[in-house]
Amino acid sequence: MPYQALARKWRPKRFTEVVGQAHVVTALSHALTNHKLHHAYLFTGTHGTGKTTLARIFAKCLNCETGITATPCEQCSSCQEIDSGRFPDLYEIDAASRTKVEDTRELLDNIPYAPTKGKFKVYLIDEVHMLSTHSFNALLKTLEEPPEHIKFLLATTDPQKLPATVLSRCLQFHLSKMIPLQIEKQLAFILASEKIDFETAALTLISAAANGSMRDSLSLLDQCIAYCNGKITTATTQNLLGMSAQTEIADLLKAIHEKNAQTALSLTKTWAENGVNFSRCLSELLTQLYQVTVLQFAENAVFNAFNLELKNIACLFSRENTQLYYQIALIGQRDLPLAPTAQIGFEMIVMRMMAFTLEAEAYSEPRASSRELVRAAATTRAQTSNTSSTTRSTQNDWNTLLSELKLTGPTFALAQHCSLKELTETVLHLTIQPKYAALLNVKHPQRIQEAFAEQKGRQVKVSITVEKNKENTLETPADIAERAHDANKQSAKKAISIDPTVQRIVAAFDAKLVEGSVEPLK
Repeated sequence: MPYQALARKWRPKRFTEVVGQAHVVTALSHALTNHKLHHAYLFTGTHGTGKTTLARIFAKCLNCETGITATPCEQCSSCQEIDSGRFPDLYEIDAASRTKVEDTRELLDNIPYAPTKGKFKVYLIDEVHMLSTHSFNALLKTLEEPPEHIKFLLATTDPQKLPATVLSRCLQFHLSKMIPLQIEKQLAFILASEKIDFETAALTLISAAANGSMRDSLSLLDQCIAYCNGKITTATTQNLLGMSAQTEIADLLKAIHEKNAQTALSLTKTWAENGVNFSRCLSELLTQLYQVTVLQFAENAVFNAFNLELKNIACLFSRENTQLYYQIALIGQRDLPLAPTAQIGFEMIVMRMMAFTLEAEAYSEPRASSRELVRAAATTRAQTSNTSSTTRSTQNDWNTLLSELKLTGPTFALAQHCSLKELTETVLHLTIQPKYAALLNVKHPQRIQEAFAEQKGRQVKVSITVEKNKENTLETPADIAERAHDANKQSAKKAISIDPTVQRIVAAFDAKLVEGSVEPLK
């Protein structure tokens, strides 16, 4: 018996054998069980997700000799003929090769006649979006009100190209891409049935490379069976798919961390000699960076047997650098086709990561919370000797201190109008002018106290009082900012008044400079 491709041999013959697409299978099964059948169904989705397969199973359910059911008997002549492609009342039409309106009219001419053998004449039109506009127009009336013995099953990978008038006449079911785990389980089941040895990691690679398409995964599996000659191993599968090993990607990440360009370029050179696909290498690099990020935020996460090595890498990189590297690789994926060669593009992405490393310390333990940092800083300061007079004077300068504190909104506005009266190891006493007293409420001192503790690493009690003696009022940060702004404005006025171009304009047009409109650049 000649060899039959796995995609054909293991094509599902009943709804229970379909992998994934539970939402579509459930809807069709209920419709068949309750005999509530529409006259036209549209199956959409990417290639290899089961559009034509579901349509054939549906046609079998309609014409099974035991009656309309969601579980065809598989024994009657109708079921067997549909499986072998010989059923006279199932018309499979490839719209890509029959786009002309004459072909559609020929199809419509046969519709009024009763089925030859089954209960329904089923028209399965694949890639229906390829029909011409005239073909759709010819089909519309029949598609809306066909005879009772007619069912239309349409399939397409591009529903956006279908006219709205066609979409409105069909029940539409979208078949989503299958997740890698579903594909991997099905591949393992098939190989076990075929009595072929395999490594689970190899099936993981195949299911990821299939990109959600079961048919593509089975085609890749056929290639692996031929290439591996008896046992599907991870190493041979990587060679077939043009992928690098996980350990090699890990070595590349370590080279990036160490900024060792020589090691990184040596790796890429070896990959090029082995025929590795650099686009897939970049995808694997992105995947490992994602896994490293997850481990940095959730240490108990488990991905695969390579988890321990990933944890080691997660300890080397800071969270900031991991995010930066992922973004560089993601943008590089878009730019890779524009590079002179894939190898050059990949190497530039790697060296870009080395060039733009953020200066953040590596860590091996989770970072401490802000409160822990404050307490640690306070302990360190308590053990430090008394600060010099220069440092003390800087601390006593409220304008300088305010610029260091992380204050925002109303609290910052209030603090700008305060002046420093006293600053000790335990007390920060501020005063405010009476005209700004309305800005003050009980929350502001607490926020200033928290900001001070975060910045300086020690707790002080903050108090704000209204200054009643105007003669003793010190200059506030707002006063300093206003004085600086006025000085800049005067300088700007002077500069523009002596500008030769402005002077020529004034002389030529008898113009006048409106000094109030002059503002310094910010």
